[in-house]
Amino acid sequence: MENYTEPKSQNLMYALIYGLLSALVLYLLQKLSIETPGISTLLHFGIATLCILIPVNQYKISNGNQLTLGNSIKIGFLIGLIGGLIYAVYVFFHYDIINPDFVAERLAIAKEEMQKQSTQMTEEQMDQALMFSEMFMHPAVFSIMAFIGALLETLIVSLVVGLIKKSN
Repeated sequence: MENYTEPKSQNLMYALIYGLLSALVLYLLQKLSIETPGISTLLHFGIATLCILIPVNQYKISNGNQLTLGNSIKIGFLIGLIGGLIYAVYVFFHYDIINPDFVAERLAIAKEEMQKQSTQMTEEQMDQALMFSEMFMHPAVFSIMAFIGALLETLIVSLVVGLIKKSN
C-alpha cells in the first residue's frame, strides 16, 4: 500500500474528544441529577461510535479504500486507551473533589435497602455487606472501572465498525 497512514497519527484528536465528551456527560448527568443508567450508557456509546467511525472512515479513504478489521480495532484501541485515561482521571477528580458526597449518599441508600431487608439478614451480615460496599465505593475504584469500561466500549464499537466498513 503506497498511501499507508499510521492509525495513531489521525486519532489523537478523536481520543481527546472522546475523553472530554465522556467527562462532560458525567458532569452534566450528575449536575442535572439524571440517574438513569440507560441514558448514560446510550450517550457514551454514541460518543464512542462517532469518535471511532469518523477516523475509521478517514483511514479507509486515505488508504485507497482499504481497511482491515485489525486496523479498525487498532484505531478503536488507541482512542479507548487515550480517551479512557482522560475520562478515568476526570472520574477520580469528579468523585474525590467535585462531588465527594456521592459515595456517602450511595452508602446511605445501600444501608437503607439492607435495613428494609433486615428480616433476611443478621446484623453481622449487614455490617459485612456494608464493609464490602465501602471498599468498592471509592473514587479510585470508580476511576479504574471507568477506564476498563472505556476500553471495552471502544473495542466493541471498533469491532462492529470494522466488520461493517472493512474492505471486501
